[in-house]
Amino acid sequence: MVRLYIPTPVLDIPERIHGNGAKFSVTYCDGRVVDYPGRIEVVNWLFDSLVARLSCDSSIESVSVYLSSGRLLCRCGRFD
Repeated sequence: MVRLYIPTPVLDIPERIHGNGAKFSVTYCDGRVVDYPGRIEVVNWLFDSLVARLSCDSSIESVSVYLSSGRLLCRCGRFD
């Protein structure tokens, strides 16, 4: 089962989210962790896309998305 964890409600985050850069930290099932730069355009699409991707890609264990400030926006992971 794939779950999305959002530690701070999006509307309570003081910094700008839409259109800003982000870091996507991907943990693969083989233990590798790779950071990818990216951009957040629409938060709801991001959340839906993460869940969809993890639901169909068994090589990914989890994805953590960090804002440019370093704040964790969300974590999407595979849980039993």
